[in-house]
Amino acid sequence: LDLVLSNHVFHADKISLTVSELGLDMSYKNAISKYMKFFNAAKRAESLKSLLNSKDNEETLIMKMIAVSIGCDASVNIIALRLQESEKHLETLKKLDLEDELWGVLLRAYSYKAETPSFQDFTYKLLQNHFFWGVDSSKTALNREAMLLVRSWMDSKTYGECYRDKATEVAEALHVDGVVNDLKHNELLLCDTYNSCEKAIILHVKNKIVADDINSDEVSNIVEAREHTFWYDGYKNIYKSLLYGSLLIQNIKSQRFSCESFEDAVNRYTHQWQKLDFFYRKYIYHSNKAEHIHILKELDSKVEDIYKNGYLRVVNEMFQNFIPEYSNTGFMHQRDFFDKKIQPFIDKDDNVVVIISDALRYECGAELSSKLDSINRYSTECESMVCSLPSYTQLGMASLLPHKELELKDKDDIVYADGLRSSGIANRTKILQSHYKSSIAISDEEFLALNRDDGRAFVKENKVIFIYHDEIDSTGDKLSSEERVFDAVESSFETITKLIKQTSLFNRSNILVTADHGFLYQNTPTDESEFCKFNDIVKPIKMNRRFIIGKDLEADNCTQKFSSAELNIKGSNDILLANSINKMRVQGGGNRFVHGSFSLQELVIPLISIRKKRSDDISLVEVEVMSIP
Repeated sequence: LDLVLSNHVFHADKISLTVSELGLDMSYKNAISKYMKFFNAAKRAESLKSLLNSKDNEETLIMKMIAVSIGCDASVNIIALRLQESEKHLETLKKLDLEDELWGVLLRAYSYKAETPSFQDFTYKLLQNHFFWGVDSSKTALNREAMLLVRSWMDSKTYGECYRDKATEVAEALHVDGVVNDLKHNELLLCDTYNSCEKAIILHVKNKIVADDINSDEVSNIVEAREHTFWYDGYKNIYKSLLYGSLLIQNIKSQRFSCESFEDAVNRYTHQWQKLDFFYRKYIYHSNKAEHIHILKELDSKVEDIYKNGYLRVVNEMFQNFIPEYSNTGFMHQRDFFDKKIQPFIDKDDNVVVIISDALRYECGAELSSKLDSINRYSTECESMVCSLPSYTQLGMASLLPHKELELKDKDDIVYADGLRSSGIANRTKILQSHYKSSIAISDEEFLALNRDDGRAFVKENKVIFIYHDEIDSTGDKLSSEERVFDAVESSFETITKLIKQTSLFNRSNILVTADHGFLYQNTPTDESEFCKFNDIVKPIKMNRRFIIGKDLEADNCTQKFSSAELNIKGSNDILLANSINKMRVQGGGNRFVHGSFSLQELVIPLISIRKKRSDDISLVEVEVMSIP
């Protein structure tokens, strides 16, 4: 007896040998004897041995055997998700006599039980449990851990796609759409088990917006509540469209549009009304990218109507009455830009970089300024300028250059600055250098292509640099691409930010961003009533959708007539500018994106001053991990 008690008793049977090799106590012999099929493979036995520790009991031993059998971590959640991946894993457990043990694991972990358990039944109950946890907890069949399992399944990079497939399968098998459609949106707000939950909420919100039965705060709260749901990415553009559409409609309906002078109108535009153009731009941008465009069709029509007839036409018909005040306004004119903003740098022998983005209207500049402000070490200030009339590229670009007078000759729409042709990079460099030798014009592509050493040499040689960027205008001016103009705005933000960072890399900290003109854009084709009707004009110098330059022109109720002198342009031409949002019919090109006249959207442009600080303006914050309810 002393020998037996003081030493290990060797048994030569296979079960005893297996227990011994695993380093387990012989009390496990009975448990191991049930699963000898598992131990028929030496590789499985070795894998199990590497997982065992002194704290194991029979339950954890079985859990680890199941994990080794299907090739995953020995966690009940991971086992449950691994089994969802393929039916072959359950077949493996059946072959190894571990299926019954699996049901015991699922019972203990998630309270799953059934007269005839099956993994399909478990999956159906698992998803339905998660669904009812959000809409009616009295109908839940499993426990809270089962609900949390579904959440971790949704969040899993490994098993996320598997969840999408299973949820779709279960929803179809159980006819979930009918159940979801009978629920109110507030009952569904916390549920994201099935794709149909997302659709139901979206349709509810869309219908409420169309019926003017919901405010933008409520829409914002719903969108915020859905941002982290499983199906959100498949509808994110629709959700954003709903938010911006509700903001646009509510803000237009709450406004009492009025203005008493040119300055009053511009002030109201820069402080209030430009936000409506912002909301409209964001709505169209996301609506065009919407994952299920038919959902927004009704809202698209409402947004177009209220934007055009409730805002654009209203404010610009008021504003056209004050255009005679244009030359005498107290606002900074584009023509004064060089003298007031660039010359002070020259006088101090300082450097400055100017980025001129073609058709960057004021509301776009305001958003860009906000984006730049959020970047570490950058600070911005966004002012407004009034661009030259007609508000088109040739005149706007020339107005930003140093000059005493601008001239339109009788042959074409090319503008001359003090007798020098202003079109093209090379000509603009000549004009700059005729005023200040250490200056140059360059395209954005050329500037971005400079490496660090060449760039620093370039800015050292040229203290005043004008960088020309053209994405918005070049996209909007083509019939084939005009409907993508708001995509071009977003792309322009990225390009301009790169230009600014490149400038900082070259050790230049004084940066200005501005534009030659703004633009009008409506996403639907122009109504016949919006086209000006006039007698044929013989050989106009320039015929545009928003203005005409020629000789002996006559205005009608659709246009206003100006002489060159009235618009401070040298020459003897007449200029017709379209009133409000009216357009001229011109062959070729599109008519959704237009500019050239005096609407607030065309006339008011941004002037963003940017500085890069020497020290960081971000700091560490405290983080609190939110627990799952």
